[in-house]
Amino acid sequence: QKRQERQADNREGVAFDLFEKLNAFTFDLISAYAVQGVFAHTGKMTPDESGIEIAHGEARNAHMPPDHLAIAHSRSPLIHGYWLHQHGIAGSYEKLDVAPLDFPAFLAGLSSSVYAGGNVTLPHKEAAFQGVDQRDEAAEMIGAVNTLWFEGGKLIGGNTNAYGFSANLSAIAPGWTSGETAVVLGAGGAARAIIHAIQKAGYRKIRVVNRTIERAEELAQRFGTGVSAHGWDALPALLSDAHLLV
Repeated sequence: QKRQERQADNREGVAFDLFEKLNAFTFDLISAYAVQGVFAHTGKMTPDESGIEIAHGEARNAHMPPDHLAIAHSRSPLIHGYWLHQHGIAGSYEKLDVAPLDFPAFLAGLSSSVYAGGNVTLPHKEAAFQGVDQRDEAAEMIGAVNTLWFEGGKLIGGNTNAYGFSANLSAIAPGWTSGETAVVLGAGGAARAIIHAIQKAGYRKIRVVNRTIERAEELAQRFGTGVSAHGWDALPALLSDAHLLV
């Protein structure tokens, strides 16, 4: 029993340390979201049972419409709720289960709801891409939307995955942007954000390696000059002069 208690304490310590690191890493990003209007600045603040203040009444809330399978794993309300409280922003960040068939109607009614915007997770990212009024450059290139906000009466869709990848890499590997050649393993949805980030960082040669070469070829065609597709057997040779492996 004592060993189990020590293990539990260790897990709590690791979780706390991770949360503190997440707080530091997300500070600038969350503050930027607040400026953009994803989090509202109006409404009466009242403490809930957990001690974190949330907005009620006329407050507009940030909103996250995730898949019914993914929503249970989301820790976004915990992270964003912490920063709303820290900055005294009158709003709340909630998670809501929206079935795929209901998502288009939900998106269409977002402007008349109490929500100021929010984040989108699987499987709704491509549907959100189709349903917004306007998309930022990252969303256009990646082909998916994971962030929603209103601007000038229009529902804007953005994608923060490329930014998140770049910011994390800059934190753990300063100077990575000085490279020229990169190798990306895999050709799924995450690869799109990574390729976009690497291109924006100035890499001129990006080699996409995938077991199914057709999928790698689709990405090479999508991202254009400098991006090439390769099968798995070519990996050793491709790595010989690569500056970055993802």
